[in-house]
Amino acid sequence: MHLSSRVYRKSRVLVAATLVISALATGPALAKGPRHRGTGNEKCYITPNPVSNDGLEMYSIVGSGFIPGVQIGVIINGGLILMGVTDSYGNFAVSDYVMALVDGTDTAFVGYAGTSTFVASCSVSVL
Repeated sequence: MHLSSRVYRKSRVLVAATLVISALATGPALAKGPRHRGTGNEKCYITPNPVSNDGLEMYSIVGSGFIPGVQIGVIINGGLILMGVTDSYGNFAVSDYVMALVDGTDTAFVGYAGTSTFVASCSVSVL
């Protein structure tokens, strides 16, 4: 028996085992697709409302009805992104300084992290 044929067989087995392990590890994760389709009961509110952006005040975006224990993303003004995590009841709260908002009506869109779908929106009047 040649040494090169033994090495060749062992390397083939190693490659096959690696492919099987890779398929088992990634297959279920890829097959499931997006996991957070929502509850259908998601709501959000901005407080205080109205608010002035002349000082160093803060505002909060709070939500309820979300899937418990998941990361959410909030986009406000089409670019400012805030991240949060829902509690065991499906509630969240994120805060930021009002000076980042522009005068008029600003709308926040809330979605589950890792998805491209928004499940709730709310607005604030900025003076």
